[in-house]
Amino acid sequence: MKSNLDAKFLIDGHSSAEGSDERNMMLSVDRANAVKAYLVNNGIKNTNLITKGFGETKPIVANSTETNKALNRRVEIKGF
Repeated sequence: MKSNLDAKFLIDGHSSAEGSDERNMMLSVDRANAVKAYLVNNGIKNTNLITKGFGETKPIVANSTETNKALNRRVEIKGF
């Protein structure tokens, strides 16, 4: 990120399926924003980072166990 100052990144927040849809969306947005704040505080330009929350809509595994739920609570960073 620091080696190419013009690179842009998507920061996608996700949650497990516990709680309401609204709460999960809020949690996923908060996760993405927390990562963005960390990166900005460490020298990455704010304008190069776009955040989005997906709530529980894009699980990587079934929300059937606590381990799986923990895997679905994540942030993904992708360059574009």
